[in-house]
Amino acid sequence: MSAESRCPQCESGAATFSELLEGTLPPPQREELERHLAGCADCRGLLESLREQIETCRRTPRPEPSRDCVARAVEALQAELVRRRRRAP
Repeated sequence: MSAESRCPQCESGAATFSELLEGTLPPPQREELERHLAGCADCRGLLESLREQIETCRRTPRPEPSRDCVARAVEALQAELVRRRRRAP
């Protein structure tokens, strides 16, 4: 099924995939989505693709910022703090 021909239930289901995977989808919505997934191969495929992408992101090491980057960020934050203090009544 193409994105153009998806049914409204597919559209609303896809919008809640993240909540389903995070475990934050309320039980009534989760149950409705699970019933839909049982009969919709397209949505099951989309959900599996999202699950794989999330797992890839979780496994990918986060780069450490360079000392120069951290120093510039600290300087920018300090400058912003000074500006805000000057504007405060």
